[in-house]
Amino acid sequence: MASESLLLHDGDVIYIGERPGEGFKAFADMRFFDVLEARYEHVTQIDLPSHPGATDDLHHYRPLN
Repeated sequence: MASESLLLHDGDVIYIGERPGEGFKAFADMRFFDVLEARYEHVTQIDLPSHPGATDDLHHYRPLN
């Protein structure tokens, strides 16, 4: 469902969770991250407090022009 929602969205995206390759336990599928990479630029990452073993962060993405 995450990737389908992202395909219908054309504004900024705030994603809270891990990025692929960071111990990856995300609630989105890899297609979601493929769409992010193809259609958005990663603007910023803000570290958030997490449970031990988790690396959830806030990620802001902006649509590519």
